[in-house]
Amino acid sequence: MASVKQLLEWHVKQESLVAARAAHAQLEKMQGELAQSVALCEQKAAALVNPTTPDEEIAQLLAEQELWLARKALAQFDDEQEAQLLKLLQRMQELDFELAILGQSLPEEWAAEYYRLAKLKQNPIVEVKGEACTGCFRELSLHNRNEWRRGKGLVHCDECGRILV
Repeated sequence: MASVKQLLEWHVKQESLVAARAAHAQLEKMQGELAQSVALCEQKAAALVNPTTPDEEIAQLLAEQELWLARKALAQFDDEQEAQLLKLLQRMQELDFELAILGQSLPEEWAAEYYRLAKLKQNPIVEVKGEACTGCFRELSLHNRNEWRRGKGLVHCDECGRILV
């Protein structure tokens, strides 16, 4: 039979996966913004192809310089972040695999209860410290303390309803 600690481990891995996906999306967004900046600079430089006045020549040189800087920033970002992107992708695959394995060992009703609480509460699983729920910081009832110590099933906090681990 699965333990409530496995449910907590599953929860922590899910949160790690969400964080890794958010970091990956943020890096891709930054890369897209830099690529868009390069495209805008290319358009600006292309519009100033044949300068006829000294002011237009200066504008063309400035546009070419801006384009060079934008390309350099994109190349530097790609060089620095390529390894980080690969690590994030690898970590996400590992977490997916670990979640699948842990998910198979958990009873379906536990997962259903977890997802039900996750819709209502930001952190559906909390630890018990000093015989108190760390979600609402209320002391556990005597009945809940005894059930929690036995560790044979899900125990909910009387006050906040979170799963106690």
